[in-house]
Amino acid sequence: MKKEVIERQEAMNSSLENSNTGSLADLVTILVPTLNEVENVDHLVERILAATKDAGFSIEIVFVDGGSKDGTQEAVRAWENKAPVRLAQSDGKAGYRVTSSTGPLLPKQTWSW
Repeated sequence: MKKEVIERQEAMNSSLENSNTGSLADLVTILVPTLNEVENVDHLVERILAATKDAGFSIEIVFVDGGSKDGTQEAVRAWENKAPVRLAQSDGKAGYRVTSSTGPLLPKQTWSW
């Protein structure tokens, strides 16, 4: 999983650097923990995109999935070529807890408050 995450992160970094949407300093990462949330993925992505459309910064939506068995992962992957959406998967043993340990390792930009 770690190699896949790094490869996707490098690809998205390259894509962002070649776009006119901003720099990494202008990027906000939205972490979304999921576990069997297939019915909510499309609606959530659409709402996030609408809410941040004119925000003045770029976003990435990282779904951190804890081993969904209902098609959640496939629903997220369907967005990967249409929007700044990525999927990170756990081995299925961690559930929502995976966000606290894996999620912070995934963003391109780290913010501290």
